Amino acid sequence: EGKIKLSKDELLQPQISEDNDYYQDLPENWEICKLKDLGKIISGGTPDTKNKIYWNGDINWLTPADLSGYKNKYIAGGERKISKIGLNHSSAQLIRPYSVLYSSRAPIGYCVINTDYITTNQGFKSIDNINKEMTDYIFYYLKYATNSIVAKASGTTFKEISGTSFGNIEFMLPPLNEQKRIVVRLENLLNKIEQIKDSL
Repeated sequence: EGKIKLSKDELLQPQISEDNDYYQDLPENWEICKLKDLGKIISGGTPDTKNKIYWNGDINWLTPADLSGYKNKYIAGGERKISKIGLNHSSAQLIRPYSVLYSSRAPIGYCVINTDYITTNQGFKSIDNINKEMTDYIFYYLKYATNSIVAKASGTTFKEISGTSFGNIEFMLPPLNEQKRIVVRLENLLNKIEQIKDSL
C-alpha cells in the first residue's frame, strides 16, 4: 500500500540479520546453527604452476573460472587436474563427493555439488558435510544466502569471505525430512520457471 518504503533490491533479496525478528517464525523443530557445525570448512590451493610434475595427474581441480556460465547443479571436475605430488605440495585438500563447493572470491557465490573426489584453488570455501543427505538443502540455502555472505566479505582489490567468516554464517536447520520436502518443492518450481523462460 506504499506505507513501507523499500528498494527493489530489498524486496527481491531479503537479508538474514541478527538485528531483527527473522527467526521468530521458525517452526519449533527447526534449529539455528552455523555452517561449520555441518562439517569441515575446506579452503583450496594451487600447486606451483611452473612445476610440471604437479599437474596433469588424475585428481580433479576446480577454479571459479570453471564455473563462469556453468548452470548445472553437479560437477565432476574442472578444466585442469593435479597430480598426487601436486596435492601433497600445496594447500589444496581432497574433498569427498557430494560436498558443497562455494566460490569465496572473484566472484562470491558460484555454488556446485561435486560428484567425484575433487580439489579446488584458493577461490573456494567448501563444506565437506558430515551428512551427505543434507547436501541438496545446503546447496540451495547457500544460493539463497549469497547476499548476506557478500555483506560479510572484506577486501579492497576484490571482496572475499574468509574461512572463519564463512563457517560462522548462520544456518536454518530443519529436520532431514523437511529438508528433502523443501528441495523437492524448490526444484519443481525452478523447473516451471525454466519452462516459462523457454516458452517466452
